[in-house]
Amino acid sequence: MTRTIVALLIPAALLLGACSSESTTTEAASPASATIEATEASSADLPAVADLCKGLLQYANGAEARAQQSGETFDRTKALDDLFTQSAETPEWKDAPQERKDQMIQAYDAAKTGAC
Repeated sequence: MTRTIVALLIPAALLLGACSSESTTTEAASPASATIEATEASSADLPAVADLCKGLLQYANGAEARAQQSGETFDRTKALDDLFTQSAETPEWKDAPQERKDQMIQAYDAAKTGAC
């Protein structure tokens, strides 16, 4: 079940990873903007697992900062699981080759532990 959830988040991670290598700010891209960027990227230009993981960590760090500002508790694993679930519903995820889905799963697993 965890593998299925992680597999669904691949499109967002693809997008977030692409954003993270270009951005120097501490704000993370939204899942929607990440999905748009992933759609625009060709398969040859897609980021590696480490870059995807860094993008996911950037997203999680931004979400954590927003939670702290509003006094809410933050659960990194839940935030990444929710992002993965949203991503799995996108056409980009559904159309991605299995190899790319496996890379995204690896990136999500690494981001959950912070070991990019």
